Amino acid sequence: PESDGILPNRILIMPFLIQGSADMEPLSNGMVTLLSTMLDGAGFITTVDQTSVIESIQRRGDVVLGPSLGVEMAREFNAGRFVVGSIVRAGSESRMSDGLYRLDGTREAEADAVYAGDDDFIRAVDELAAELVGGRLADPSEELSSLAVGTTSSFEALKHYLESDQLLRAAEFDRA
Repeated sequence: PESDGILPNRILIMPFLIQGSADMEPLSNGMVTLLSTMLDGAGFITTVDQTSVIESIQRRGDVVLGPSLGVEMAREFNAGRFVVGSIVRAGSESRMSDGLYRLDGTREAEADAVYAGDDDFIRAVDELAAELVGGRLADPSEELSSLAVGTTSSFEALKHYLESDQLLRAAEFDRA
């Protein structure tokens, strides 16, 4: 409900839980920055400022990065949804997975991607972002946007499409 200040299309990205070698640790906060930047402005989605999220986590000290903390932080930042994720390295491959949650703690969408090496990392992040956006487009009036999610391999192209679609629906033809 927007009456209590919660913005339903605002998403908070939590730091990712990292399981693997020590050189992967920077990815925890790095995923906050990457996904926040990618998702912000995709259709009606806005994201919580990544610096504020990281600062809030650091103020809390040693915490468990899970849905309970996600609910608490999403409420703190008036976000209607939040993302909790992890990256696990097993041998030469790593698996990213995340879930999009509502404020009541129920999972609305999930995504995962496998990558092998640094060269494949951004492709995997793009895949996660596209799957999360696809999970947010459950409204039948957004069927074409859902089709776009499933048919493009470029998240940046998808984001531009969603922005243009939003402008067309608002009859802002010059800006679209």
